[in-house]
Amino acid sequence: MENNKLAILMLSGSLMIVLGCYFYFHKTKEGEYFNYSVNSITYSEITRLDQGIKSYKGREIKWRGKIASKYSQIDGIKFCIIDDSHKNPDIYSECDWFWAIPKELATEKDSSYQSDWNGNLVELMFKNYSNIDYDKINSEKDEFIITGKLDSLDTEVDYFNRVIPSIEVTKIEKVE
Repeated sequence: MENNKLAILMLSGSLMIVLGCYFYFHKTKEGEYFNYSVNSITYSEITRLDQGIKSYKGREIKWRGKIASKYSQIDGIKFCIIDDSHKNPDIYSECDWFWAIPKELATEKDSSYQSDWNGNLVELMFKNYSNIDYDKINSEKDEFIITGKLDSLDTEVDYFNRVIPSIEVTKIEKVE
């Protein structure tokens, strides 16, 4: 009798682990509840400034976001953050956002030095850091995973006096 109870208990525990994994990966596949910051710094960690920029500068991030239509897209792409605290940002109004900047900004490789550049920095960044066709982007629906390194923190960029992370982009992927 004791062996039967032990066997049932072990089987129940194993089943709970399998079901837990199934539901975790099922929700992850759908993009729900998955925090792309799991192996990097979260947006809220950086914007709180607990340890200052020196402890974060150069650290890799991998964040999810939508292009922020409310803001001008000069010197980089402004993305509304999508994470556990920001599940469905309104891209046409104020959102918590970060700057995705090209590595070559303000260097000899800066796009403004290129004779074939049309002046659209967003298009140039998608061309250089992804395989996404810029002309097929739907800003209202498309979400992206932005990978890069923390370059700096801007303050007093908007009227809300928020801390805005600037990320030096290494890769942009579309969430399918």
